[in-house]
Amino acid sequence: MFLPEDFNAKFDTSDEEEFIGICLIKYSQLLLKTPDANEVLYLRINK
Repeated sequence: MFLPEDFNAKFDTSDEEEFIGICLIKYSQLLLKTPDANEVLYLRINK
């Protein structure tokens, strides 16, 4: 996951899917990559 410079990591969750959802709601878009970096997923949510 590529995070913005002003990212605040103080979320109260240990679940990866919930963490991604919280980040997506807060920042409206995310770039996720697989550990081997062969695939990149761009997620965007319209408010």
